[in-house]
Amino acid sequence: MRIGVCVPSHCAMPVLWARSQGLHREQGLRVEVVFFEGMPALVEELRRGGIHFAQLITSLALAVHAGSRPFRTLPLDLTQFLGINGGVLAVTSRCRMERLGDLKGRRIGVHSPWMVHSLILGMALRRAGLKMGEDVEVVVVPMSKMPEALKRGEIDAVINPEPLPSFLESQGVLRTLFTTRIFWRDHPCCGLVTTAERLRWDRELVEAVTLATTIAGLELQNPVRRKEAIARIHDEVAPYREIPLTVLFEAFRPGRSDFYPFPFRSAGMVLVEEMAIRGQLPRGTDPDALVDGLFQWELAMEVMERASQRVEGTVVPSGPDRREQLFLRG
Repeated sequence: MRIGVCVPSHCAMPVLWARSQGLHREQGLRVEVVFFEGMPALVEELRRGGIHFAQLITSLALAVHAGSRPFRTLPLDLTQFLGINGGVLAVTSRCRMERLGDLKGRRIGVHSPWMVHSLILGMALRRAGLKMGEDVEVVVVPMSKMPEALKRGEIDAVINPEPLPSFLESQGVLRTLFTTRIFWRDHPCCGLVTTAERLRWDRELVEAVTLATTIAGLELQNPVRRKEAIARIHDEVAPYREIPLTVLFEAFRPGRSDFYPFPFRSAGMVLVEEMAIRGQLPRGTDPDALVDGLFQWELAMEVMERASQRVEGTVVPSGPDRREQLFLRG
């Protein structure tokens, strides 16, 4: 069984912690975790069967499931949020910006137009009376090229998942303006995704993989356990060792980057609404059918019940929806 993840990232942590703690073996699984640098490669490997599960940006999974251009339709199932929160809107150290309105006339770098944080940026800018593409230019910059783009003045700010923003801030390149959590509390980042065909033919396997990573995510919600996990993964996984451990502690501290795993249907509806505004979904897409087709919340609820017997203090949701707390700061 092969699980593809992007490292070093916030959302890969539950998969890596499950491996480190032997949680997959407890479920009778032999798992190989495969490292990728970008999401497009993960999608294609999942499509051709080179990997069986993947860490995918939740909004990207919605796009692939719906067949949004330029993707070919691939029916997917999302069984868990691997990470929540974890995004930072940061400006270059030379810029004197304090409010969203100060971004007018600036260029903001994003590593993908499909990422949740880019959608949140659009919502936040509208809240501030600004329009993407008119008042603010959004530029797609691969994460590997963001440091140089910032230093050369090609972009004035970034919105990006951790730990890159905290690392660049430690280098004096960036300064945190806002965390994305203040615009949408406990928003999803990436999810654990497999093909719909796999769930149809081997539900027991999908449940076992999801249970291992759900237990890991719930353990990571514990601040003490989280610190231990960060240190262990920093020691075990080479890409994380490129970042000082103290910086990872800051990037993944509670409230900045979190791991509650239940895939709330209501969160999916917020994403689909914003994607429709952006023209990122095929015309005529039924929002309810899209979210209900991707988010396997019934399976996730069963898994959460089982995981709660293992992880003390686990709160199991009463249903698939919650009140989404948007625009906590405008």
